[in-house]
Amino acid sequence: MFKAIIFDFDGTLADSWEVINLALRRIAARYGYAIPSQAELEELKRLPVKERFKKMGLPAYRIPELLKDVNMAFVEKQDSLRPFPGAREILLALAERGFKLYVLSTNTREVIGNNPDHLEQTPEEILEIANEQPGT
Repeated sequence: MFKAIIFDFDGTLADSWEVINLALRRIAARYGYAIPSQAELEELKRLPVKERFKKMGLPAYRIPELLKDVNMAFVEKQDSLRPFPGAREILLALAERGFKLYVLSTNTREVIGNNPDHLEQTPEEILEIANEQPGT
C-alpha cells in the first residue's frame, strides 16, 4: 500500500495558468520574441515547459534564466493563485486516511503557503520541495 503521495502544485493543485500566461508574455517581450496570441497560449498550455519554450523559439540554454522570470511572476501574483475546486478537500481526506502528502514544485514555500486555501496547512505534513535554481 502507498504511504505517501506527491502532488505537483502548478496546474494540479492550483490553477496557475494566468500567472504562466503573464510570464510567457513578459519573456517574449523582454527577449524580442513574438508575443503569443491567445490561441497560441492555449496550445502552449498543453505542453511541458521545455516544449513551450521551444515552440516560442526560445533556446534551451536560456531556460534557467527564463525560469527566474517565471518564478518572479509567481511571487508577484501569488495572491491571484487559486486552488482547483476540491483540491484542499481531497488533500484533507487523504491525510485523514493516513497518507503523507507532499507538494513538489519549482515554486517557493512562500508562494505555496500563501495560497488562499493554504494547501500546506493540512493535518499531515505537506512538504514543498523547491527546485533550486541559481539566483532564486
